[in-house]
This record gives sequence, structure tokens and C-alpha cells, in this order.
Amino acid sequence: WRHRAKLGVGMVCVAGGAALYYYYTGNEYSESECDGKRSRDDPRSATRSTETSRMLVAADELYGLALVYFVPNIKLRVKDSIDVSATIRRLKELKNDHSDDTRSIKVNLWDDIKLSAFSSFLTTVYSLSMASVLLRVQMYILVRDATEVGDGDQPEEDIFKALLEGTYGTFFKTGIESLAGLVKAVVEAKIREWSVERKLKVDFEEVCDIVRDMRDSIEGDVRNIIALLFLPDMEYPFSDAGAQSVGSPMKDSDHQQNNFNGFKSESGVVSALFSQTGQVMQSVIFRTAVEESIEITFGVALNFLRECAFSSPECPGSLHTIPLAGLLPKVKTVTGRLIPENIHQDRAAVESIKEVTAGPRVSELCRRVYSSPESLCDLTPSSSYMTENS
Repeated sequence: WRHRAKLGVGMVCVAGGAALYYYYTGNEYSESECDGKRSRDDPRSATRSTETSRMLVAADELYGLALVYFVPNIKLRVKDSIDVSATIRRLKELKNDHSDDTRSIKVNLWDDIKLSAFSSFLTTVYSLSMASVLLRVQMYILVRDATEVGDGDQPEEDIFKALLEGTYGTFFKTGIESLAGLVKAVVEAKIREWSVERKLKVDFEEVCDIVRDMRDSIEGDVRNIIALLFLPDMEYPFSDAGAQSVGSPMKDSDHQQNNFNGFKSESGVVSALFSQTGQVMQSVIFRTAVEESIEITFGVALNFLRECAFSSPECPGSLHTIPLAGLLPKVKTVTGRLIPENIHQDRAAVESIKEVTAGPRVSELCRRVYSSPESLCDLTPSSSYMTENS
């Protein structure tokens, strides 16, 4: 998987660098378009507004391109961390063996498949949600950095590559595997009594309830999952709740900004980007954005499951029950559908994944990261947002 992940990151760098250059230097509005947007009273303000709008579009386009080459590696890493292929092969070998000697073996094999199906499902949702939020935020940071460099310049590809490798190296190397271990322990405890032999009827509400129960155990504090995936080597990545705001700077941040999860950089630009990334990840608004993204992704995934496993073709709108043995392959199908195989060729697939980070909390976070970098240490949701969404 390391070679495949490295290839994906490399393609992100190539595609991302090209997109950034194109949008920053070649995708200019025509004079007529700009004139139509400018205010007669303050043309400079209108021009700045137009430039900001163009750069925000560039950030989202860059985000879409990065997703194309990034998220397939999440799928591969989850599969590597929760590999049940040998179990499935063994079960197929015993399919026609109905002797008493193999009965207990089959029960154990089905338990492994049950554990794998739900664990892969949850691990994929969490990994996709959190990585997508952070990836979108970083594209906004990069595009803002390009704007600050000056006309005609762009961040060097090495900067783009260093930021991604420094941030997601741990995510792919140990983060997803560590998360999978946590998830598997919770899943095993929650559905221990669900036996393929005895669980002949499962309804959709029952699945939603058990998933919510699992989530409650896993998500006690979503910051723990953020740290597990991205910051396992940092001491005290988050301040103690109640002692100071979550947006407070990391302990020893001046020392750590040149060494992000063991990825060292002598570049002042890269160090600054790492520091900004770390500050964003500590903020209250990042935590609430991640929570929103997780909620959206679970909603999408459960709707997929509802359609493919429980919808009745004879009675549209009604739901039927399904045996556990029939549900498990459907859960696997839904997990795969979250990150489609043809994402490189299918623009609609990319747009569907972008919906994971299309909520108001993530959008506000990205806007503030772009427009107010000086306040990165104090990123809390705006009072108007908190009032509207309380």
C-alpha cells in the first residue's frame, strides 16, 4: 500500500500544482466581466472582491482534484487494515460441507465477516470525513499563500508535496490502522449477540440504532479521533477542556512547527503552513466542522444502505427486513460506494464526495481560514452561526 499511497500523493502534487497555476495566472476574468461587478463608488473594493471570489473557486477546484488522487488511498488503507479476504475464501470452501465438525468453524468465520463489515464501514466514514475536511482547509491555505506571494508567482510544487506528505504521512502509515483497531473493539462489543444463525430478521431502524450506539462509544470526544489519525506523536495536541479554549496554541508550538509528526522541514514557508494547519486542527470550529462532516457522511452511507438493502421494489417507500447474512454484503457494498472505483473518470463521483464537506460549518471554517489567517489561534464558530444551529 505504501507504493500506491505514494503514487496518489505524487499525482495530487502534479494535478494540484497545475490547477493552482492555472487558476492563479491563467483563469483571469475578462475586463467586461470585471466591469460588470465593479462598484462605481469603490472600484478597488469590487476588484478585491472579484479576486477573492476567483481564488475561493480555485481552492475548491484544487480540492476536487486532490480528492481524485487522495481518497482512493483511504479505501486501500482501510482494506489493508481490515483484511477479511482469507476468511471469505475459507467460508466459500466450506459452503457445501454441512458436517457437525465444520459448524463451529463457519460460525467463527461469519463472526469475523460481521466484525469486518461494520468495522470497515465505520472506519471509512471517519477517515473520509476527517481527511476531507482537513484537505479542503489546506487547499484554502495554499491558495491564500499563493495570493500573498504576489502576481505571477505560485507555491513551488515541493511546498505542496511537503505539506501533504507531512500531514498525511502519519494518517496513512499508522492513523487509519489505529482507528480501525479502536473501531473493531467497539463493534465487537456492540454486536457480539448478532449471530448469523439466529439473526434472521434485521430492520433498518435496528441498524441505525446499533450504528448510533457504536458512534456514541467511538466519538466520546471527536478530538481524540483527530489526534489518533493525524497527531499521535505530538504531546498534548489539545489543551485540557475547561482550562483554556481548544483553539489555544499547542504546547511548545515554536519548537514543533518545524517538526510536524516527525516530518521535518527547513523551509520557512512549509513550517508556517504546518503551524497554521496545527492551529486550525486545535480550534473549536475545526472540531465542529469535523462533527458536521461525520454526520453528513453517516447520513449518506445509511441512505445508501436503506436503498440497497431494505427498500422494497414491490412497494416503493416501504421497507422490509433482511437476514444478517444478507445484510453483511450490503454493508460492504455501501462502504465501497462511499469511494467509487471510477472516481478518476467520474466527475459526479468527485462532487458526491465533496458534499461531505459542503455543510455550513466546514464552509465557514474555510472562509475564515482564507480571509483571517491572523486569527487562526482563536477560530471559534461565529455567534450568528451558533445561534442559527444551536
